[in-house]
Amino acid sequence: MAVSKTFIVVLLVSMIFSGASNTIVYKAQNSYHTEQGGQFNHPFMQAVTMFFGEFICIFLYFYYKKYNKEQYQLELQEAKEKGLETKMNYFWLLIPASADFLTSNLQYIALNYVAPSLYQMLRGGVILITALFTVVFLKKKLYQHNYIGCALVVVGIGLVGASKYIFPSSNSNSNNNSAMSNISIILILVSLFTNGILFVSEEKLFSKYYLHPFQVVGTEGFWGLSLYAIVLPLLACVPCASGLGDLCLTYDGTSRLEQPGQYFSQFAHNGVLAFYIVLGVFTIAVFNICGVSVTKHISSLARSIVDVTRTVVVWVVSIVVTETYGQDNPNWQWETVAVGPILIEALGFIILVCGNLVYNKVIILPFAKPPTAEAEALLQSIEKENQISMQNQPQTNNYSRRSSESGAN
Repeated sequence: MAVSKTFIVVLLVSMIFSGASNTIVYKAQNSYHTEQGGQFNHPFMQAVTMFFGEFICIFLYFYYKKYNKEQYQLELQEAKEKGLETKMNYFWLLIPASADFLTSNLQYIALNYVAPSLYQMLRGGVILITALFTVVFLKKKLYQHNYIGCALVVVGIGLVGASKYIFPSSNSNSNNNSAMSNISIILILVSLFTNGILFVSEEKLFSKYYLHPFQVVGTEGFWGLSLYAIVLPLLACVPCASGLGDLCLTYDGTSRLEQPGQYFSQFAHNGVLAFYIVLGVFTIAVFNICGVSVTKHISSLARSIVDVTRTVVVWVVSIVVTETYGQDNPNWQWETVAVGPILIEALGFIILVCGNLVYNKVIILPFAKPPTAEAEALLQSIEKENQISMQNQPQTNNYSRRSSESGAN
């Protein structure tokens, strides 16, 4: 079913603001200091709540199938006409769910120790990995403007990351966490690969099967919770090595990587924190529904670009929080508000966004003009025919060889 431009615009705007809200909400959770265990630091339980938010979408899918039968059957029929399969082994969705599992764990750990804007800007590098995987796994061709866009993204990310070292924070709390901040940057960069696998594997499935966004998000949530049913008891029972420092949580005389008991105690005794946790579940559900819908109706690359765009919202809100709540509480000093680092980050962000816009043909460079839509469609058609002929060629050769052998006999 063709979608309107208005629907696409609403989808993109919703994804930007729900994604920005999610980053801000989870950072706000990490900024709380409670009487029940001190600082709130539960990256693994945050990932569990994220998958729970995704899982509840499966009930929206069942509701949609039951109360919108005619629309659902129409979509199935149109999918069949396009050559899409309407039945799929749900184990295939374990691939993007596993990638999401690794990505969320790495990124939620990192969010404890870096500024939200830095966290969000570094995540913008997913376009590079998505582009690479698009070529390798989806067999799509990149053009000169794509490579220029990727190069600009690398420069932008480099400037954003360098601002932390060019203008080190004078905040004593930040200095104490300097090592963890550096490790967090590495974790974010590693997570770009698993995030790229998530985006591209979903697009690959959408190219072969009819899948509703609620169905995809809900099933991935189920697989994510299933993985945590195995992993979480290990995190909560295995003693934490002393060398892991701030990653170890001490509660009731035990030191573990995760303390679910402490998490629920803090949730139950702090109303504002509980509100942020519930809000986190809601925003991640909306964000993932919008994200999967963008992948389905546009592309995985467009999804990674929108993910970068929400950075400016996170950045502005983080500066406001630092200048208000952060004046009296160092836990809420999310950003460095000195002129120097802001200018460096702003320049890096502008270059990062320009790289995304060049990659996606919004900005057309006179020396690197992308092919027209008709020419690109023709090239893709020729490449597809060549792939089919190459796949059939070995069969033809085998048939010819067998014929020759039969003649010789």
